[in-house]
Amino acid sequence: MKQNISSHQQTKIISMRVGGKILAEVRDAIIAAIVPGVRFEALEELAQAELKKRGAQPSFAMVPGYHWATCITKNEGCVHGIPHNKVVDFGDIITIDVGAYFQGYHTDTSITVCAGTCSKRVMRFIETGKTSVYAAISKVRPGVSVFELSTAMQKVVEGAGYRSVY
Repeated sequence: MKQNISSHQQTKIISMRVGGKILAEVRDAIIAAIVPGVRFEALEELAQAELKKRGAQPSFAMVPGYHWATCITKNEGCVHGIPHNKVVDFGDIITIDVGAYFQGYHTDTSITVCAGTCSKRVMRFIETGKTSVYAAISKVRPGVSVFELSTAMQKVVEGAGYRSVY
């Protein structure tokens, strides 16, 4: 069933896509900077500069009381860590969450990477996370609930012997 999309709706979709592409570029710039010895504050400054360079604003900084563009954690830390007073060490698992506000729309992305070389066990953990995201994406259709997407992810995570954070 094909829906007619108005030109206003098409403009919105284009803005969201451009915002998403901008955010992907920002995320990739941050990933490239994740090396042993880099301070979380430097990654935050990079995110701020890259967003500004592309005409976007830091989405998370629009939340009252939060003035950062990123949330950064390492190792066993759960997402949404404050990007302050930490340094990336060799072998750390680093999770970056970053959001952009562009032409009236918020986009958000996160990724977990290894700084340097990580063990096979750690790489299996990271790959399981990626696989769970792809499992959810494969379920996306009109009318599919967030619960159904989350369930697809949870099945992959638990099937690999891990647990989701509640």
